[in-house]
Amino acid sequence: MILTTLYVPNISEVWLSIEGLLPEITFGSSSIALTPVLIFGVLSIFIAYAITLLFSKKLNIN
Repeated sequence: MILTTLYVPNISEVWLSIEGLLPEITFGSSSIALTPVLIFGVLSIFIAYAITLLFSKKLNIN
């Protein structure tokens, strides 16, 4: 907290650091492929639904 209250940004250094970051920005690329994530998500939804049906049938029989 002390370092936060004592911090004073230097505007000229901020612009120099931003210029180095701008070429590194990329849009539309991802390191994780979307297809396996979607397949896993849909599969987990079906498993959760099946487990819910299984337990609801067991509770209705007793």
